[in-house]
Amino acid sequence: MNRIVLVTTVLLGSIGLAYQVFTDPVIDRAEEMESERRRLDERNEELAIENEQIQRQIVALRTDPRAAARRARREGGLARPGELVMQFGQPGAAGTMNVRLEVQADELRLAGQSVELGRLRSEIATLHEDVPSANLLVEFFGDVGPLRREQVRQLVADTAFESVSFSERGEGG
Repeated sequence: MNRIVLVTTVLLGSIGLAYQVFTDPVIDRAEEMESERRRLDERNEELAIENEQIQRQIVALRTDPRAAARRARREGGLARPGELVMQFGQPGAAGTMNVRLEVQADELRLAGQSVELGRLRSEIATLHEDVPSANLLVEFFGDVGPLRREQVRQLVADTAFESVSFSERGEGG
C-alpha cells in the first residue's frame, strides 16, 4: 500500500510540476520579451541604415557646395536669380502658384522673362488666363523711381489677379 501511495504522490507531483513549468506566466512573458527584442533589433538595423544615409548627406553638404544648393532649392523653396520655380501639389488637389514680377529701374521680369512696360498688361492677362489661381508677387528694387512704381502698380491693379502682393528689395537684382 505504501508503494501505491508513493507512486501516486510522485506521479501527481510530476504532473503538477510539468503543468507549472509549461503553463507558467513567466514563460509566456519570456516569449513576449524575446519577440520584442527581435522587433527592436530589426528597428535598430533600420535606424543604423538611416544614420549612415544622413552621415553621407552631412558630408556631402559640408564638402560639396552644389549639394547644399540643390538641397536649399528642393527643401527650402529657394531659387537662383532669374530661375522660374513651379510647385505642384497632390494630383487633383487645388493648389496655387506664385509668379514673380521683378521691377527694376531698367527692366521688368515676369516669371523670369524680360517684358517691356508697354506689354506688361497683356503678358499679365495671358498669364492669368493660363494659370488663374496663381498669386502675383511684385518685387520693387530700391533703384526704381516713383513714376515707374506707380505705372506698374496701376497696370497690376487693372488685371484680374485676385492675389497680388508687393514687396521692396535692396539695390540691383
